[in-house]
Amino acid sequence: MSNIIRLNETAPNNEWIVMSNQGTDIFLDLLITAADVFEKTEHQKKLMSFLKDQKDINDIAPGTAGFDLDEMPWDAGSLKDDAGFLLRVAAEAQTERSLRKLPYNAATDIVFPWLKQFAVLVKHMKSEAETEEDFGMLNLNSDEVTYTYKNETYQLYSHPYEPCLYLYRGDELVCTLHNAYNPEQLVKAFSAGETVKTNYGKDYDKEFDEAGFCRVLAAVLDSGRDDMDLFDAAKLAKERSR
Repeated sequence: MSNIIRLNETAPNNEWIVMSNQGTDIFLDLLITAADVFEKTEHQKKLMSFLKDQKDINDIAPGTAGFDLDEMPWDAGSLKDDAGFLLRVAAEAQTERSLRKLPYNAATDIVFPWLKQFAVLVKHMKSEAETEEDFGMLNLNSDEVTYTYKNETYQLYSHPYEPCLYLYRGDELVCTLHNAYNPEQLVKAFSAGETVKTNYGKDYDKEFDEAGFCRVLAAVLDSGRDDMDLFDAAKLAKERSR
């Protein structure tokens, strides 16, 4: 069986990296060896631990070590820097210095094209992070919904009897967004690629996709206000985009 590395589950077949089991071992050995020359943050150590785990999986159950890049343990707040780290690792993996550290001769004509394609996939991740950076990023895939903006992470909460969304940073209530959505609504809509809607009358209709709602949250936080209505926040976000 072969191992396949993709950007995500919707990536077209011609963008897949398809490797033999032996080739997968060499590919991962080179990345792991190359990473040793760099200082790493805790998040970058987790990324390398993920690759080491895939190496172990390939040793135990060949043909099952493939993965999607969006499955890796990225941190929303440092994704751009961490992707840059992996690009440096992929480049270092193609040097004579890394090759000399292996206890065998690697078939560079086979492995180097895989490393180059891996770098292309990582650049896609980096590009997406740079595109989303101006307006932050929602994390919908954890026990609590969070929003990361300008390297700060905010927890999103609601109250069953109040139509408000509360933005907390740790124990500090940073802002109350009135007439907004609760986190469950955000997860349900955005995870399905849909929009969230508000209808408090014809002059108060609002509809947001995930990127649009991030723009609203960014506008709220940049305003410095600790209390704002969703309608006013939407107008502020629209003015900022002009």
